[in-house]
Amino acid sequence: MRGLPADTDLSFLIDAVLIQVCVGENETILNLHPSMSIMIASMVQMELPSGIGSTLEEPRTIGRAILPLLGSSISEVSIVPPGTLRLTWSSGHILNVLDSWEEFESYTVTNGDTVIVV
Repeated sequence: MRGLPADTDLSFLIDAVLIQVCVGENETILNLHPSMSIMIASMVQMELPSGIGSTLEEPRTIGRAILPLLGSSISEVSIVPPGTLRLTWSSGHILNVLDSWEEFESYTVTNGDTVIVV
């Protein structure tokens, strides 16, 4: 099945604080406190508090765009069919992580021993 089912419980991400952004050749990893992470290997859409938005594809560009969120917490999480993970931050930014890969993992959400692969 492609996408993230709309009934997936991601409430554990609420109030998680972004403490680190890691950039690799093919992915961007968001490390959150307490003990959670989101690995992004797909495209994202970033919306600034001003309402200005952009679509980003390259990990270095994604990482650079997410850096201002360091120290911010996730205030709202939702799933937009067919599998977009929408994170609203305490800073007012909105990050949409798209399920843009058909053949590969687009993103993973890790919370302790629980790993959700999309």
